[in-house]
Amino acid sequence: MKFFRFIRTLLSFVLILSFISSCEKEANPTDPRNIFRSYVGASFSISLDSGPLEEPKVWIGSGFVFDKQGLGLTCSHVVPDDKKIVIRMGGTGKKFYARTIKRDHENDLAMLQIDNQEIPVVFNVANSYEPETGSPFYMISTSFGMEESFDSGFIANGSRLGADIFSPNLPFVQLNRMVLSGSSGAAVFDGNGKVLGVARFQLSSDGSKRDGIGFAIPSSVLREFVKSIPMAGRTKEEIQRGIVEIPILTAHLIGKLGLKYNEGVLVSYAEPGSVAEKAGIKRYDLVIRVNGNSIKGAEEFYTEMAKASRSEEVKLKIVRDHRELEIKIIPSE
Repeated sequence: MKFFRFIRTLLSFVLILSFISSCEKEANPTDPRNIFRSYVGASFSISLDSGPLEEPKVWIGSGFVFDKQGLGLTCSHVVPDDKKIVIRMGGTGKKFYARTIKRDHENDLAMLQIDNQEIPVVFNVANSYEPETGSPFYMISTSFGMEESFDSGFIANGSRLGADIFSPNLPFVQLNRMVLSGSSGAAVFDGNGKVLGVARFQLSSDGSKRDGIGFAIPSSVLREFVKSIPMAGRTKEEIQRGIVEIPILTAHLIGKLGLKYNEGVLVSYAEPGSVAEKAGIKRYDLVIRVNGNSIKGAEEFYTEMAKASRSEEVKLKIVRDHRELEIKIIPSE
């Protein structure tokens, strides 16, 4: 009897150890399954079909979100200049319209604004860094049009010159895996979600896509590109200094308010206590210039306001009661 009790006790102990081990494994942040689950929500697929969102799409490229206000990054060669596109967010599968707001042709980078969306999961580009050779990497992309494709590998070379024959002096992060068709624009990141680069292209011995090595745009180039975007890391409210605009200037509003202009941004209201309210901005003021630049609509207004840092004053030309006025919005201390 003692022998059987010993065996039962031993088996129970082994089962408990196995359970604890499996729980620790499941909670291990370096487990690739957890890495995928943590960052798939910051990745997206790209389609050039701008038709109704509910229709099926063909996914041709990849990208990722780096700002909760809906700013994303991809490769410039993936997206056109003046065309609305559709993106599919990883994890949820939700589709949204997006547009290109800035690009760097030399380094093949493009920034997208996802329409009217706040994204809960983003990659922190500010914490990106140059990886060492041999470091592990992960990637969530749209390989051959298959969304949410998860891949991993090792950095084959942290700074490889001569990979691009057209720009031999540009360094790239060399990967030990291919950048498959549809993966261009995906974030190459480490186990903590820090961006190591942006997947761009591959080289193969015979020009085919059957074998080869991949290359990514370095994080240093990525950081400089993001820093050149005034709205990056800032909310719409911060940029517009408390002005809440009416997005579309309709013929009805023009007639009702007796406006002589059919372009500009009509103020819905200035938020109480904001610098816009303190500057004297009122309901139904029509903003026609920001810092000397003409405003056609809400998009130009947002872009021009974003060019001024939070510590700079903004000069507005407005129309109020058929009179043109100039108002200075002074930043709060």
